[in-house]
Amino acid sequence: MSAKLEDTVEITRAIVRGYYQGDFEPWFSRLCSGSVWLGTGERLLFGDQAIRDYFKDYTAPIPVRILREDYYPVPLNARSGAVVAEVAVASSESPGTTISGIYTFVYQIVAGETKLMLLHAGYEFVSPPMVNANAQKLQMSAYQFVRDVILNMPETKRIPIPVGIKTLYVQPHMIFYVKSKGRKTELYCTDKVILTELPIYKLNEMLPFDFCSIHRAYTVNTRYVTAIKRYEVTMVTGEKLPVPIHGFNEVKADLERRIAGAGT
Repeated sequence: MSAKLEDTVEITRAIVRGYYQGDFEPWFSRLCSGSVWLGTGERLLFGDQAIRDYFKDYTAPIPVRILREDYYPVPLNARSGAVVAEVAVASSESPGTTISGIYTFVYQIVAGETKLMLLHAGYEFVSPPMVNANAQKLQMSAYQFVRDVILNMPETKRIPIPVGIKTLYVQPHMIFYVKSKGRKTELYCTDKVILTELPIYKLNEMLPFDFCSIHRAYTVNTRYVTAIKRYEVTMVTGEKLPVPIHGFNEVKADLERRIAGAGT
């Protein structure tokens, strides 16, 4: 008999309450080598060890009190499920200030156990507490990451990336964006940054239709673009990449065309 997901709402509630008390064990006990932590505007952490190392010295900066907590389960498939948690907490040191957190938790059966594959955290400082009517829906940035990485999209043709004396073969959907660095190029991937001797224009020729050049020094994977405005593109990681003033309309049109046809 195949394993079934445990009660993901109860698991999520234990993780959230532990987090606000400075106890990460309910969270850490659900991690595995494929787990991802994605914070608003912060670095992406990939793998249980990287997450543990990053948070091992964490201590709650100020005492907080949970004012409200709501949990919305979102079925994904037979072996995966998500829970969106909306939590409002108050600081005892700043009366009248409420921190509203919206978290997306994605669980999957791994080796017969319910593991946390993605924790996406977002925060807002509001007063009075704000209720998000759409909290039960996956945040778009979290959904994109779940769809493309966590839920194992069909493998596509890997691209060869020369690195020193060796060649790495990289799945394009594992790349967030690429950045020119002198005569070399950096590939910002889900789990690492790769520095290659290839100039960005050569790499652009190898990338599939999903990728769009937004600047002579930046090419983005449109699957992970969450917004575009004058004169920048916002990525799922919270990073903001520049778009030139001259040519902005052309870049925007090209980006939208590729987003509309992503995957073709």
